Amino acid sequence: MQAQGHNYVISSGATLIQRFEPSRAPIGSTETSFDPANSAGVIPNTFRSVLSDWQLWLNGEDSFGLAGARYRELLAKRYDTIRILGMDAPVPLRSIYVRVNILKKITARHNASVHELEEFFQGDKRGFGIAQETTTALEAVNRLPNILLLGKPGAGKSTFLKYLALLASDGELATPRVPIFISLKEWSDSGDTLIQFVARQFEICGFSDPLPYVRRLLVNKGCLILLDGFDEVTGNVSKAIDQIKDFYNGYAGNQFILSCRVAAYDYIFEQFTEIELADFEDREIETFINNWFNQSARKAASCWTELKADQSIHELARSPLLLTMLCLTFDDQMAFPHNRAELYFEAVNALLKKWDSSRDIKRQEIYKQLTPMRKIGLLSNIAFHTFKKEQHFIRSTDVESYIRDYVEHLPGSIDNEQVDYELIVRSIEAQHGLLVERAKGIYSFSHLTLQEYFATRYILEHWSEEDLNVLLLDRAFEPKWREVILLSTEMLPSAEDFLRKMRDKITGLVNPNVHLLLGEIGKCVRPGAPNPNRARAWTLAFILDRLNGVQLAGKRSSGVSSDYPKELFPSDWSPRSIALSGDSTEDLGPIRDRALAVARAMDPTFDLGQDLKRRPDIRDAVDIYRALEYVRARDRVKYSYRSLDKYLYGTELVFQCLKSDCFVSRAIRTEISDTLLFEPVLERNTSENS
Repeated sequence: MQAQGHNYVISSGATLIQRFEPSRAPIGSTETSFDPANSAGVIPNTFRSVLSDWQLWLNGEDSFGLAGARYRELLAKRYDTIRILGMDAPVPLRSIYVRVNILKKITARHNASVHELEEFFQGDKRGFGIAQETTTALEAVNRLPNILLLGKPGAGKSTFLKYLALLASDGELATPRVPIFISLKEWSDSGDTLIQFVARQFEICGFSDPLPYVRRLLVNKGCLILLDGFDEVTGNVSKAIDQIKDFYNGYAGNQFILSCRVAAYDYIFEQFTEIELADFEDREIETFINNWFNQSARKAASCWTELKADQSIHELARSPLLLTMLCLTFDDQMAFPHNRAELYFEAVNALLKKWDSSRDIKRQEIYKQLTPMRKIGLLSNIAFHTFKKEQHFIRSTDVESYIRDYVEHLPGSIDNEQVDYELIVRSIEAQHGLLVERAKGIYSFSHLTLQEYFATRYILEHWSEEDLNVLLLDRAFEPKWREVILLSTEMLPSAEDFLRKMRDKITGLVNPNVHLLLGEIGKCVRPGAPNPNRARAWTLAFILDRLNGVQLAGKRSSGVSSDYPKELFPSDWSPRSIALSGDSTEDLGPIRDRALAVARAMDPTFDLGQDLKRRPDIRDAVDIYRALEYVRARDRVKYSYRSLDKYLYGTELVFQCLKSDCFVSRAIRTEISDTLLFEPVLERNTSENS
């Protein structure tokens, strides 16, 4: 039955439906003109089919198709741009989005022991956690009816849900559905019921009262309900859980996806399958960088190259949030900052403070009395005491103990018996993602880089400069302390004293045979070479590579490759057979690799196998003929390079410190850098001293 003037229609359920005025835009919106020819798509078609019995009075007008087109435009306007902290302007989500993977098993539900986790960590050098099989998140969405999407802070949960809304709008999901995106924080702040909150999103369609139409869409079971940020719900959480469950039960058959931070999820939604977003792998990182710099392939390639070359920064890039921050930084400077300590501080600040404030989240913190600086102090305390024990995976009871020891020394009276330290641990994980539960009851810092950074802060705040130098010099040749030493030199007011003492300590490693070698490489550098210490590094790498080749061959020619340029050698020079002295039993391979590391630190493009043929600057700076004569002479001189490995490790570390943003006067910087791989004549007994 049709009411007079076509203002009302009667539905099949004999319910009075309000007037629909498709030409009226919602209050505060911009009037848009729609072309029915452009209204094709999943949403307009669904509107037409689901609401078809309400179209009888429209006299052939495609008003529901127009309403669907309006809603689709709203989705694009709201969700096809993304603006993360630090951005000057939003960027299109579709242009930078990278596929995300999910873990086959929730990380915190593994039963691995601390020992098993440490074993995996040693195998992966810097990567935390357990190697897990992954599948794409989109595959899970197309396969599973209802999903609880878990992830660490900044893992990309909200971005993924927004991208799903766009895919559904474009009809690119396996099952065509109308997407409905619900910010659970906005909903909990609004005071509306869920159905009221959802209905308000459809005001853009031109419905004066969209509620009946929305109910019809939901009853038809053709919607994708995206519930974003359960951990951000404010007010009565139990009441919110009941409302979400009632909404799901009332409209079962639609697809529901609910996102939440891993550590904040203590509740059970029985009908939902739990999945966890995985960190980015190299493929996703590279794709993101290419998408980010899509206008400049050169800048993208440069960013990816620099990122791969710095293991610590590369590690941070596995988090989508921190990768975005790194791309913003690189975009400004065409390089990552020389002062990595400042970069890490920005990363910590992003996770600790800015991330929540930028999203207007005020969490009910169990440790809300702690200022951001106190939280940094707390994390620094945990980091140092575990790092010095080479302890990267920490039982939850130990983490709670460190927190208790820190909190009880803060000003004010705190009743330790009344403090739930387990909740504090979970708050740190849920709110900031700086601690992560890697297996049941076992935590680690989210990145080794952050544990090193916090440990360095603790050392600088608790050691005098003199004691600090002693500590760092004692640990100078331990690779696990390398990053702490580099960060310390960047964060010290002046690194001069430490670097001069470090340079002296390196000199103390030189035995007569090493001194002879260093003297010889100095003679191989041609007078007037523009960068003598780099030329010395080239020469040393070449000599050790040839010595290693001869050692592997046992007895062979002097290692001169037949494709070396003939103009390098005098016309009367020819290689002859050599045999290394039986007194040399050292494996020169690792020492050769260390020399290559020094050469590549000073010259990142150096390629030992190719550069002697293609780079005239090396051939002009290095007397290769003399270097090969030194190699041939090794069958007549006893030698030991036993101390050279540590010498080269220390040299490369000093060079990296000088290359960083540490404060060293120009005179001292020149004094140290000009003497790298050069030692003055020693007044000592020339007998073997290894």
